[in-house]
Amino acid sequence: MIYIFDLDYTLLDAIEFKRGLARILGLSWEDWQANYQKFFKDQNKNFNFYQMLNYLIRAEIVNQNQAVEIRHAVLKYLKTIDSFIFPAGLELLKKLSKDKHTLMLVSFGDMVWQKSKIENLKIKKFFAKVIITDSNKSTALMFLQNSTEEIVIINDNAKETFLLQESIPRAKVYVTDGPYAHNVGHQEPVYTLAQLVKEI
Repeated sequence: MIYIFDLDYTLLDAIEFKRGLARILGLSWEDWQANYQKFFKDQNKNFNFYQMLNYLIRAEIVNQNQAVEIRHAVLKYLKTIDSFIFPAGLELLKKLSKDKHTLMLVSFGDMVWQKSKIENLKIKKFFAKVIITDSNKSTALMFLQNSTEEIVIINDNAKETFLLQESIPRAKVYVTDGPYAHNVGHQEPVYTLAQLVKEI
C-alpha cells in the first residue's frame, strides 16, 4: 500500500515553526502575519524565508548586519525542524514503516524553501520518495494514475486533497485537522493524527 503524506500542517506544526521564524526576524506574530500577507499571500506567491528577509531589508525593517546574523540563525533553526513534527505523526510514520508500506512525502511550495526544510528532516528516512512541487500535487503524482497498488492520501488541506482524489480516483483520503481542513465544503470526517494511528 502507498501512503502519501503532506508536510506543512499535516506532519509539521507549521504555525509553531513560523512563530520561531518570526522571532528570528525580530517580528511580533502580528507583524509576521501582516508581512506574510503583504509580500506573499496578496502577491499569490509561495513563501520563502530568504525572500521575506530581502523584503524586510528593502523596507529598512532589518539592516545588513542583522541580516547576516539572521541568515546564520535560520540555518541553525532549520536543523531543529524535526522538533516541530507532531508526535502522533511520527508515531504514524513508524507504524506504517514497520508494516512495510511505501511512504511518500509530497510538499507544495517554494522549491528552494521547501527543499531547505525537507533536507533537514530526519524523518525523511521513512519516505521511499520525496516530491517537492511549486505547481500542483496532482501533476506531480500523475505517475500513480495507473498504479495497481492501493493508495492513501493524508493531508490537512481539504481542497488539495479532493483535487488529488479526482486525479487518482481509487485513492482513499484522510483529511487531517488543521487550518485548511475546511477550506472547501465537504462531508468527510476530519481526523487528528492520534485518531489515524488507531484508524489505519
